[in-house]
Amino acid sequence: MVFHPQTGIRFSPHDLLIPDAIFIAQDRLNILGKKTIDAPPDLVVEILSPGTRRRDLTTKRDLYARFGVHEYSIVDPLERTVTVLALMGNQYEPVDGGDEGMIRSEVLPGLELTLRDVFAGLVE
Repeated sequence: MVFHPQTGIRFSPHDLLIPDAIFIAQDRLNILGKKTIDAPPDLVVEILSPGTRRRDLTTKRDLYARFGVHEYSIVDPLERTVTVLALMGNQYEPVDGGDEGMIRSEVLPGLELTLRDVFAGLVE
């Protein structure tokens, strides 16, 4: 299940993050609270912008890893890149997309996108 971009993830009383997209597997929907997600989702996506870039690449990445988000995808519209990171132990490692320009997910097996798919419609 994919959630609205204003859905927050409450990791602790002091840590509430609102990613650009969230995926939770069907068998884990019990982590949904009334207003927030109350446990680490399976996948989060952040779309970098000048105002959020540093926080998305450092603070949020560290918090997602610390609290056990299985996969973290970072979309950079300016560079036209997508970085998929899988949690290995307590840190993220890049997921091999295989062929150049392919994007694959460990959380969503069988999902294959190209960079062209992701950035279709964006003005150069």
